[in-house]
Amino acid sequence: MYHANLLQFIARRISMTPEQLFAILDRFERETREANARSLQQLAADKGSQALEPWNVRFASAGDVTRQLDPYFPFSRSLERWVDSFKRLHIGFGGAEMNLDLLVRKGKYENGFMHGPVPPFVRQGEWVPARINFTSLAQPGQVGSGAYGLNTLFHEGGHAAHFANIRQNAPCFSQEFPPTSMAYAETQSMFCDSLLDDADWLKRYAKNAAGEAVPDALIEAGIAARQPMRAFNERHILLVPYFEWALYQWDDEQRTPEAITALAREVEQKILGISGSPRPTLAIPHLLSLESACSYQGYLLAMMAVEQTRQFFLQRDGYLTDNPAIGPDLAQHYWLPGNSVSHDDTLRSLTGEGFNPDYLAQACNQTVAQAWREAQQTMAAAAARPQPPADFDLEAHIRVVDGETVLADNADGDERMCRDFAAAIEARLV
Repeated sequence: MYHANLLQFIARRISMTPEQLFAILDRFERETREANARSLQQLAADKGSQALEPWNVRFASAGDVTRQLDPYFPFSRSLERWVDSFKRLHIGFGGAEMNLDLLVRKGKYENGFMHGPVPPFVRQGEWVPARINFTSLAQPGQVGSGAYGLNTLFHEGGHAAHFANIRQNAPCFSQEFPPTSMAYAETQSMFCDSLLDDADWLKRYAKNAAGEAVPDALIEAGIAARQPMRAFNERHILLVPYFEWALYQWDDEQRTPEAITALAREVEQKILGISGSPRPTLAIPHLLSLESACSYQGYLLAMMAVEQTRQFFLQRDGYLTDNPAIGPDLAQHYWLPGNSVSHDDTLRSLTGEGFNPDYLAQACNQTVAQAWREAQQTMAAAAARPQPPADFDLEAHIRVVDGETVLADNADGDERMCRDFAAAIEARLV
């Protein structure tokens, strides 16, 4: 029964059989195994073997780059940077009404998310634009809040662009339930927020109060903090699908607490290379909620699709930051059809190939030195490329709110909205 349910869930969510899915996951696991082992060996050599204990590994591998970068990510400038970046990418919202509730407050739901109470569709030849809300939990003045808030704007803004640009003849094509897959939806948002780690984007947009761009040394430090554990972090997502794949094929009498715990330890050792998971596998909500079961692989499939999409644009155009071809291409190939086609079909439409885990594996397998050389080349190319004006029409009525309070509105223009937002945030820091 459980195996049959697994087949049903996966078939509904991602239009793949489990065998097709695990052919992709197995390939990624093999291709990143060595890089994961290398990073753990280096961490133990640098910090001692106790650094590999499940409760230590995250802390031991973390750096202090967030604090050093904080002056270059003032939250008051996050809205402006998001607006200008999306304009230069030519990402629009098809006339959508959008409410952005970005600040933490007592009683507010503790998670960033986007939802569209009115989905867009074409009704007898007439375009019905979307109504979209998204939220985050930024705390102005808190270290890292500016970077976190900006990441939310790009991530949830990517979701919003996706769901605002689905142009089909019924609203059912623009909703989050099957046949819309988690992987398909998260590809759009993760692609957009992936730009924030790109060295050329940081050079152009991450500036301090004096208008100084983030130093090269700090960009290199960020790469040195992220890259060594890249394979470990992506493989961490593999835990749940491998655990579920084994568990749901067991007979009822096999599923004792002791046996299930032992299975979790076995999968953690195989996938992560350490004795347990930093986040206990059996505490992950996707295993505890029927609605979320058999879906966790969607995050990794999305990351694979993100890297596949990035490489397509890099190979064709040579750059991502401020590339005006990105918005129209995403709109045509990824967004317009909604869930009328599969995620694999959208990838084939744009990139010419279906799901390919090799691009993500290659990104995970890079050394810090290799990633830094690539970043230097990106920055040099951007310095030789004039920045286009941010004059694209976002086609959206945007209100930035804090509960019932309107902080800024673009009824009088995007520049006015960004100034009003900056003033409202800075007033809270006094």
